[in-house]
Amino acid sequence: MFNRTEEPLDADAWIKTIESKFDLLAVPCSEANKARFAAQQLRGSARLWWDHYNGMLPADHIATWNKFKTAFRAHHITEGLMDRKLNELLALTQGTRTVMQYAQSFNQLCQYGGYHVDTDAKKRDRFRQGLNTKLKEHLNLVRVDSYNELVNMAITQEDCIMAHKAEKKRKAPVGPSSAQPPRYRLVQNTPAAPSQKAPQQGRWIIRPPQQQQQNCSAPF
Repeated sequence: MFNRTEEPLDADAWIKTIESKFDLLAVPCSEANKARFAAQQLRGSARLWWDHYNGMLPADHIATWNKFKTAFRAHHITEGLMDRKLNELLALTQGTRTVMQYAQSFNQLCQYGGYHVDTDAKKRDRFRQGLNTKLKEHLNLVRVDSYNELVNMAITQEDCIMAHKAEKKRKAPVGPSSAQPPRYRLVQNTPAAPSQKAPQQGRWIIRPPQQQQQNCSAPF
C-alpha cells in the first residue's frame, strides 16, 4: 500500500516493490493490468492524486504501467524535494545527537547526495566533518580504511568520553568546597536605651545581618 511519504525515494522504492510482485505471477500481466493493480494499492492522498490524474485523460485512454510510473514519479519525486534533501545532507552535523543517531540521519540522507557521497572516501570525509569538535579532535589524526570503520571508531571513542565523564563525576567531592563567609553590613550607630551601654555616638559599626534583629553591634 502507498499513501504518502516525506521521503521522495520511498516512492521510488514502492514502485520497485510493485514491479517485483509482477515477476511472481505465473501468468504474464498486461501493461494495462499492471497499472490497474498499482492504482488499487494507492490510499489516501495518493489515491486522490491518481483519480484526479486519470480523470483528466481522454475517455478512451488506457494507462499503461510505464505511463503510470512516469506520472507517479513526476508527482512524488520532484526535483525540489530532491534538492531539499541534498541541502539537508550538506548542512547535517552531529549536534546533540549520539554518534548512532547522527549516523542514521546521515545514511538516510546519503541516498540524495549524488556525487557528494558517491565514493566511500567522500562519505568518510562528509561524516567526519559533521562530528562534534571533541570527537573530531580525537579522530582527525586516525587513519581508517572505510566509512563503516570510521563510524565504529567514533562510537567507541564516544563511549570512552562518556565513561571518563562519569568517572570524573563520581570522584567529585560532595557538598560545597568551602564555607561562605558571613556578610556584614556597615550601618550608622544610634543611641542605645538608657539601660544599655551604648557605643560612642557618631561612630560607624559593622553589624552581621543575623544579629540586626537583636540590636547587637560591635564597635568599628
